[in-house]
Amino acid sequence: MNMTIERPDSDEDYAFIQQIVYKLSRISLGPQKKQMVVSRIAKRMRTLGYTTIREYCELLKKPSGRAELSALIDVISTNHTYFFRESSHFDYLTREILHKGRGARKGVFRVWSAACSSGEEPYSVAMILSEQSRVEPGFDWTMEATDISSIVLAKAQAGVYTEAALSRVPEVLRRRYLEPQVAGETHRVVPTLKKKIRFSRLNLFEIPENFPDKFDLIICRNVMIYFDRSTREELVNMMVERIVPGGTLYVGHSESLGGLRHSLKMVRPAIYLKAV
Repeated sequence: MNMTIERPDSDEDYAFIQQIVYKLSRISLGPQKKQMVVSRIAKRMRTLGYTTIREYCELLKKPSGRAELSALIDVISTNHTYFFRESSHFDYLTREILHKGRGARKGVFRVWSAACSSGEEPYSVAMILSEQSRVEPGFDWTMEATDISSIVLAKAQAGVYTEAALSRVPEVLRRRYLEPQVAGETHRVVPTLKKKIRFSRLNLFEIPENFPDKFDLIICRNVMIYFDRSTREELVNMMVERIVPGGTLYVGHSESLGGLRHSLKMVRPAIYLKAV
């Protein structure tokens, strides 16, 4: 059934969506995001048979709409990503963190992909870490991959990607870590790589007590663009506490920690180091 989705009926309706999204995820939706919000929730509204934002808001206010709150956060927070996005981060990981740290490394190398989306980021990192295991005897690693969206997490856990999605993956890595499926139209991440990553749904501001507390590398890219200044500062300092001395934080190249109070040192654009 074709239906025309109307824009928010009033500033009050959009303000309600802004408030509920901020309360549940700390994502800050300014007035300039109104068009984006409408386009992202339009599919949900069609599925539910609603044509106005007012109707959708009324559902969210009801106890029966509790499940829809999760769906709302899913569609608002979903990010476009691809394998080996922001390639300088992977170069730095290979050359500066893994290669130069070789020989002085102690224990398991621990990584947190803090907004893993549909899995391209953690699997890209996992390929680099697995390659390091091939050249460094005894090197071992673990990874936590988290996201607030259950929709993208399901895709990440499945680990199946189209040929087009893999265009940036080097051929040698494709052969080792991706298995052709359905006459080569899709590829699946090999089980040996997938089992090294623990995927879980996580709100960055409601971290459970049993979540690991120390990491050598935290990757939190293209997340802070959704937050206001005080929330960005809170997030960065939470991560500082979870990075080991000498560990590293990656943020997105469109993001900056400038103006935020923190103890990290910028060593490259979008790459920050915690003092030893």
